[in-house]
Amino acid sequence: MMEEALALRQLDVTKLDMLPKILAQAGYSNRNNDYGTRNANGLISGSQDRVHTLSELGMSWSLLDLGMGYYNSLQQADRVLVAAEKRRKAMHLLMQDVRTAFWRVASAQRLQDQVKAAIKMSEEALADARKVEESRVRNPVDALRYQRQVLENLRLLEAVAQELSAAQVDLAALINAPWEPPSKSSNPTRARRRPIS
Repeated sequence: MMEEALALRQLDVTKLDMLPKILAQAGYSNRNNDYGTRNANGLISGSQDRVHTLSELGMSWSLLDLGMGYYNSLQQADRVLVAAEKRRKAMHLLMQDVRTAFWRVASAQRLQDQVKAAIKMSEEALADARKVEESRVRNPVDALRYQRQVLENLRLLEAVAQELSAAQVDLAALINAPWEPPSKSSNPTRARRRPIS
């Protein structure tokens, strides 16, 4: 919007360049003696004042300046159109971003409970796999391989949950709405994870 307003102001300035140029000059002169001629009787004739002012006002209108001003105003009018198109494109991109963020938030609201349940199930499966590993019911290599797969799935689920929660922040920023983070009590408790050696 600022670029468009600046381009419009520049268009007004370039239109003024097509007007004729007005030149004004002023000055004064003084002297310390009288100017004139003395006649036979000693009288001064044709004298001028000791101090007098000079002023001049002129107007010029060149066809070359008119043509240059006209073409400059046409170019500036094109710049106004470019700035308006930039503004329209920015508005269009903003609307697209808001629409995308809205549907991300709608998806997050529908999937949030399912993702939390899947994270809880993954953490329970990881705890069960550790118990099996400690009791040595299965081959330790198989137990560790299963734990690694569960941890990778858990990492993917947490990335999805984080992306879904970030959608609300993005939408609130795009529509300039206040946003409060959810309370920590609503977050599911996560079991401490032991790194696989």
